[in-house]
Amino acid sequence: MLVKWSKDSLILNTYRIVDTLAEGGMAELYVAENVQPAHVSVADTLMLPQVMDNPHQIAPASLVVLKTIRSLFAFDQELIRMFQDEIALMKQIKHPHIVRWLDAGEHDGRSVLVLEYVQGYDLARCMESFRLEGRSLPLHWRIHIMRQILEALHFIHTMSQPGGQPLQLVHRDVSPPNILVGIHGRAKLADFGIAFHQMMSRESSGEDIRGKFSYVAPEMLAGRKVDQRADLFSWGCVLWELCANQRLFWGETPEEILKQVNDKEIPPVRTFDPDFPAALDDLLQCVLQREPEKRYTNAAQLHSALSQAYPMHSWRADAKELRNVLQGFSSLQLPAFFREVSPSPVSNATKATHE
Repeated sequence: MLVKWSKDSLILNTYRIVDTLAEGGMAELYVAENVQPAHVSVADTLMLPQVMDNPHQIAPASLVVLKTIRSLFAFDQELIRMFQDEIALMKQIKHPHIVRWLDAGEHDGRSVLVLEYVQGYDLARCMESFRLEGRSLPLHWRIHIMRQILEALHFIHTMSQPGGQPLQLVHRDVSPPNILVGIHGRAKLADFGIAFHQMMSRESSGEDIRGKFSYVAPEMLAGRKVDQRADLFSWGCVLWELCANQRLFWGETPEEILKQVNDKEIPPVRTFDPDFPAALDDLLQCVLQREPEKRYTNAAQLHSALSQAYPMHSWRADAKELRNVLQGFSSLQLPAFFREVSPSPVSNATKATHE
């Protein structure tokens, strides 16, 4: 078994590990800084100006996220193939509301995916803080965040191969931990490992559901063929929870959660918030229909319905407002490493060859 990487380890001769970000499931995630001022990632040459947050974001000592297979599973050939497929997919995706691929390579016999670091919080952490403190973001921010994720879903649902043939890609894991809320006001969708694996296999078995149960569409639980409408159901679950400030499908065991996903009557958000717009409740009731045929057809149609249900023509996102609101939650704090990282001396190590 390979050992876990530790703080200050130099990965791909370019990225120095600052801290462990997360470990669970099949992957290890690390925060690292780029210590090679001269290093320009492959992604730099492919990034379109209109989708970049900042043309100078990839810079010396900038933070990135390193993703690799957990050392425990480092020799599992199926997981290795899945991860390599994920890397291949991420190289094709360039959208302002999807976490960007920056680089890739191999280190210590393990494939490494280098992703942008989003300064902010994952939505799961935000929602936990909201429930804990009994309040939430202003409704316009909640809708703004989920509108951006809907735009990301529309993008991946309509991706095509170089010859024009649709990829028919479905994310399959739209859930709060995979939605990142940047303090600058931009939300991003993350984690495409399941999406590419299922796209390649073209079959979805009820025994191979890797998404988070509380957000999985009923047809996926039943092992039926899924399409983009499964992602819309998951999106609806997240929006319902964000607006109601409580869990929708929950239980002590996976079996209890699955039963709720299939059978629970979904209460209107107005049950908990009498001032919640009726049009938004109607939208949620539609997107959370158990039968895919009764939901919105695609993300574009849902986006249009959302704009009609909650018009925001005169409102403009103010990143300072969002930062102030988020910082008002005592349980939400940016990681210390983000404030402490300083430029490192240039490494004399020979730069690795990257994909």
